[in-house]
Amino acid sequence: MAVGVGAIAPSLTLAERLLQTIQTVEVSLLFCARAAAEFAASQEWEEDGYESPIEWMKDLGHLSGGAASDRIYVGEAAGSAAGLGRGALPGPDRLCPPGPDRPGGSRAWGAVLNEKKLLQKAAKERVAKFRDTCLHARHAADAKAYNEEQAEGVEARRLSISRAEDGFVFIKGILDSVGGAALQTALEPLGQAL
Repeated sequence: MAVGVGAIAPSLTLAERLLQTIQTVEVSLLFCARAAAEFAASQEWEEDGYESPIEWMKDLGHLSGGAASDRIYVGEAAGSAAGLGRGALPGPDRLCPPGPDRPGGSRAWGAVLNEKKLLQKAAKERVAKFRDTCLHARHAADAKAYNEEQAEGVEARRLSISRAEDGFVFIKGILDSVGGAALQTALEPLGQAL
């Protein structure tokens, strides 16, 4: 039984059904991102009494600030391209993760990256692998600028730990990949059931 966008054939294997569902979700998220970008540009959120489109999406769309920001960024990157094929997605300079002061990073990478080569890799690689490919391509294109961005990421680290009245502890912050890995390694044992 199929519910929602697109029918899923019952004769497919579990893995095939999962992949088809993921593709359907990705297309739906692209539609959502385009709508979010249009909404952000419309100022309709301001008419509703909000300070920003992200605030509106957090409150009424029940999204985190990061998720709302990502939807707008991807929608702006996708622009008004027609269709839903790979060509409708943002170019590799926008698909590659932006630098520390996102969206967009501190450097326009599209001018120095080989977009055609990256698009070929994007068609073949998993998302996590493609992210690494983009990082390597950025480093190869301009090692100095890439290293400067990495240093900015280290400088942008922020972490706060606060305690609630009932004794619960809240952790809030942003870390570069090295700091995040260190924190995750330190905290994982605490997250396991005793």
